[in-house]
Amino acid sequence: MLVVISENRYESLFPKECKGVGIAKVISFVEKKEYVNEYIIKIKKFNNSYKSVKLIAYADKKLKLEYGDIIYFKGEFEKAQNQRNNKGFNYERYLRQNKIFGILKIDKINIISRDKGISYYFYKLKFDLRNRLYEKFNLEEAGFLSGILIGDKSGITDELRDNFKNSSISHVLAISGLHIIYIITVIEFVINKIINSKKIKNIILIIFLILFIIFTGASPSCIRASVMVIINLIAKNIYRKSDFLTNLALSLDLLLILNYYNIENIGMWLSFLGTLALVKIKLKTSIAVQILIFPIILYSYNTISFTFFISNFFISFLIGPILVIGYINLFTGKLIFIEKFLLKILFKIAEIVGDLKLSKIYVISPNIIFLWIYYILIFIRIFKIEIKKIIKNVLILFLIFSLLLNFFKFNNCFKINFLDVGQGDSCLVTTEKGKTLLIDGGEEENTVITYLLKNRIGKLDYIMVSHFDTDHCGGLFEILQNIKVKNVIIGKQFEDSENYQKFLKIVKENKIKIHVVEAGKRIKIENNLYFDILWPSSNNIIMENSINNNSLVCKMVYKNFSCIFTGDIEKIAEKAILEKYKDLKSTILKVAHHGSKSSSIEEFLHSVKPKISIIGVGKRNTFGHPDIGVLKRLERSWK
Repeated sequence: MLVVISENRYESLFPKECKGVGIAKVISFVEKKEYVNEYIIKIKKFNNSYKSVKLIAYADKKLKLEYGDIIYFKGEFEKAQNQRNNKGFNYERYLRQNKIFGILKIDKINIISRDKGISYYFYKLKFDLRNRLYEKFNLEEAGFLSGILIGDKSGITDELRDNFKNSSISHVLAISGLHIIYIITVIEFVINKIINSKKIKNIILIIFLILFIIFTGASPSCIRASVMVIINLIAKNIYRKSDFLTNLALSLDLLLILNYYNIENIGMWLSFLGTLALVKIKLKTSIAVQILIFPIILYSYNTISFTFFISNFFISFLIGPILVIGYINLFTGKLIFIEKFLLKILFKIAEIVGDLKLSKIYVISPNIIFLWIYYILIFIRIFKIEIKKIIKNVLILFLIFSLLLNFFKFNNCFKINFLDVGQGDSCLVTTEKGKTLLIDGGEEENTVITYLLKNRIGKLDYIMVSHFDTDHCGGLFEILQNIKVKNVIIGKQFEDSENYQKFLKIVKENKIKIHVVEAGKRIKIENNLYFDILWPSSNNIIMENSINNNSLVCKMVYKNFSCIFTGDIEKIAEKAILEKYKDLKSTILKVAHHGSKSSSIEEFLHSVKPKISIIGVGKRNTFGHPDIGVLKRLERSWK
């Protein structure tokens, strides 16, 4: 019988964000962040209640905690962030794949004792081996080797991760079946010199694989590969025939029993589908794997790589020697110069291939119907399922039809979506005729482009930039370079900046039409939709905090609905706008400068009289936005 721990049990442990004191055990290495140290802890007691749940803990960098430390702490619990935008990344569910329930921000710690059980010595060995790598190799090399040899990925640099991702060799960073093959080969070679009994050899291998799973962090790909080998070894010991598909299915069952959130683990599905392809599709290895995993890649990462075969061709010759020599160096340190040479070649291949234009092409998410029918047809072919030709033809027609749905939109209506980009602004407008207009793009490079692709928006008719502060334009550069954009609209610029020059260069390279506007201009998008430009003005240039105060301010009008976008203007610009326009009444106000106390004066809000006010602000931001005075003034403007 499968027993599933319900969400309600965890909700009862921590029903909401709260402060408190408690006792916990540290169960991870330290991961050094910019301002804090990160640990994984297991709660034993919190606010006089006994609990047993894992949390991510953030502590002062001055505090040095080690695996096994039993700590008394004072801190604040908060739930991990749910998806910020429609179809966006869900950090909470990602943590649940590792059985981590939430986050604890620790204010005070006292180390009570240290638990020196078996797990302590197990992790101490892992810690010592990791330190040995950092003593022999530079930070980039040691971080990479620590990830692929002992399962500690905390030291892998962001640059290296990006290079591997862009060159389609991210799978190299995961401990998988390839590791198991090499490890089993070496262990068998050693055992054969000592033991003659095949049964005893198999038992030793089984024990070793179980320990290896625990030692390397029990990733889904490692569990899948190890469990399949273990089942095969058990079958040999009891003189039963081992079946590949049965082994694959049992390893999947085990992973879901251990943690049902693994069903959302993309790495797990790539591992299973890749293994299935290698055995069941009689084509060249890389082609077979791509046939099964490429729809998942499209749906999850919204990218296609045409350099996959190049990078994986070279990697196939390198990764085996890197693993074998890596394990030798881990214990003897005799072949360091060879390992460094191989790593230099590997990193250079990832960098060169990752920089090629065809290495990462963004695509919109495929229709979910397409995915289902695609895999049904593939599995019919793989498993040679007898199915009437007419049904098969119908499925193929549905496959083509669902693919075509990606390029057409039906039942369009006017929509305005304010996106959560943290401390910044971004808004997407979709018209009745299917035109798309993006106003600002936040600061983070991938947030808005991911939102667009996940929501099957592969082109933009307009991008409007309020001004060139990074929290408004930082996310636009990736979009301008990788998505078809027909027009960009900016206000007249009275101050140069690095972001502005970068923007002009990208727009020119991609041959995008640019419209420079100022107060008095009207931009007609469709019959019932237009933008009136309210600011900036060449007749009244504001030199004080020039970039913010000369932000592009516009009023979008659609039938009886209107919305004012204010960029980061302050009260001096608001007063200037009021001198030009006495009545600014609007349905929605995008509040200026993230609710800063330097903006949103009483007179401006009274003129707008918004029914809804939107503030683009980051949670617990260091600026103190939104200001309490602004919130009170907004409240008064509604009355």
